[in-house]
Amino acid sequence: MVDFTTFQGSYVNLGRSRAQGVELSVEMAPAPGLSLGAQYTLVDGEVQTSTADFDPVFAAGEALLRRPRHQGAIAAHARRGRTSGGAALVLVGERVDSDFLGLDLRRSAGHARLDARLQVAMGAGVEAFVAGENVLDRDYMEVLGYPALGRTVRVGVRYRAGAHPR
Repeated sequence: MVDFTTFQGSYVNLGRSRAQGVELSVEMAPAPGLSLGAQYTLVDGEVQTSTADFDPVFAAGEALLRRPRHQGAIAAHARRGRTSGGAALVLVGERVDSDFLGLDLRRSAGHARLDARLQVAMGAGVEAFVAGENVLDRDYMEVLGYPALGRTVRVGVRYRAGAHPR
């Protein structure tokens, strides 16, 4: 809820809600130095009793705000000698959302994001890395009205005291 005098937001508690679902995951190592994994979440959530009559997104029978019904990820990680790397594809389904401004925007589109990482152990606890998030530079919003960052790349060196050489 937004106070249009101060434009400050506030939290609203629902009278009652229900959420149920299932989470599945699988991990495997089909070859030495290679691991694969996948996760899937199905959430069936709904507002059962509303205490917030100001926005229809909180009405009884509506899906819970910002909870995608379907969400999943597929990941792979490989290691060879001192070098390792991996990638993860994150998939988030469409979900109920609100602009809270009366513009009647009530859904956030689903999105896919690819993240990747490469690291090299330099020895004596020192590791160089490069990590990319949203490497395909997709436009999406985790929360309606707040665009996620585009492609983000970090490069660095990490030192771990007491680390054993690999």
